[in-house]
Amino acid sequence: MADNINTQTRGRQAGEPNPEADAPTFMGGRRAALPAPDFNDSEQFRRWLNATRMRLRTLSMEMHMAAAEATAALGEIPAPPGTLMSKSVRRRRARQVTRHMSHGAETVLDGATAMVRTWGAFRRVYAAELAPRRRPAGGRRQFDVVREGGR
Repeated sequence: MADNINTQTRGRQAGEPNPEADAPTFMGGRRAALPAPDFNDSEQFRRWLNATRMRLRTLSMEMHMAAAEATAALGEIPAPPGTLMSKSVRRRRARQVTRHMSHGAETVLDGATAMVRTWGAFRRVYAAELAPRRRPAGGRRQFDVVREGGR
């Protein structure tokens, strides 16, 4: 008898939401790197910014590691026959190639920093809405501002 494992419900009860399956996808069915934007209240906005910041930081670290590995690998390529090339020259040539990877990693890290700045700007610009106040009776609001620590 063959095992039939349903990976869509592994670790969850049937009917429970699956955040991975509900994640947005790119063309071709690949999962998106960022969470789906759902900006209905300030708490969701904060969570999206934080999740995006964490993913960008991780991506930046991976890019820095890849650049270091590529630098090491390219620095070990022997000189072409008939040329004299010292180890330091080979390393310099490798750094010339991989500096673009390192620059990309720094740019991604700047994106993570921008997420923090976005939240700070939101708190500064919407300070009046974030302050505790009585809610008016009736009326429909599109964006529910939630104070930090609950409603």
